[in-house]
Amino acid sequence: MNDLYELNDLTAATELYAEDLTGAAWVSSCASQTEICVEVTALHGGGWALRDSKRPDLPALRFTDEEIRAFIRDAPRLFGRDVTG
Repeated sequence: MNDLYELNDLTAATELYAEDLTGAAWVSSCASQTEICVEVTALHGGGWALRDSKRPDLPALRFTDEEIRAFIRDAPRLFGRDVTG
């Protein structure tokens, strides 16, 4: 069962990273006045790509919808504080 799960994860990751992000519509989200920003774009096949707005030349990290939902849901508990505001 673990091998199948890992194979499915590998397949999903391969599909996420197969999409060309050239010309993607990036949206910025800034955490403070210090211009610490993250940019996000929706992937056509489902999922999300995130990158550092100051270093758009670096590869974007890509996540499935499920991974993003889990992070948003669990971040406050994991970090022991409200990270939303």
